[in-house]
Amino acid sequence: MDGVPVPVIMYADDVSMDELLSGEVRLNADQTFVDITALRLTSNGEMRIEALEATGTFARNNSAVTFTIAGGGQYQMTMEPNTLTQDWNGYILVYTRQ
Repeated sequence: MDGVPVPVIMYADDVSMDELLSGEVRLNADQTFVDITALRLTSNGEMRIEALEATGTFARNNSAVTFTIAGGGQYQMTMEPNTLTQDWNGYILVYTRQ
């Protein structure tokens, strides 16, 4: 994220901290996708892991990829050879093909 390998702190104050642990985007041949982001959330010394999952369909127009989430909503990424790049709430996430 932003050029720093995960895990990385996204937010911290005196009592809480949010860390990005990992992310994975799977693009399927039938134009469906699965996007999973794992976060570690700590508040008042209590820690929990939360997985955010989005599924739906995607469409590509040159390097622009639009993801339409099942149940509503959309977001975009940029596709280059072997990478997807996303601006997620001001954080730049780069997914590398495995």
